[in-house]
Amino acid sequence: MAKIRWLAENADSVRVETLTGRWRSVRKLRVGSYRVLYTRDSAARRIVVHIVGHRREIYKSSRHR
Repeated sequence: MAKIRWLAENADSVRVETLTGRWRSVRKLRVGSYRVLYTRDSAARRIVVHIVGHRREIYKSSRHR
């Protein structure tokens, strides 16, 4: 949770890592062996976290729409 809070406070200065394919509008934050997949609405100054999980499993998830 601390890293997600950090992301919310520093979103403007974070080096963005965007994904490809079905995840093309989603950004990635690395937290050790885990990944946080999120989108950012700059106008509303909002970050939406979609999935948090281990890097081996995170991209296999079908929960993202």
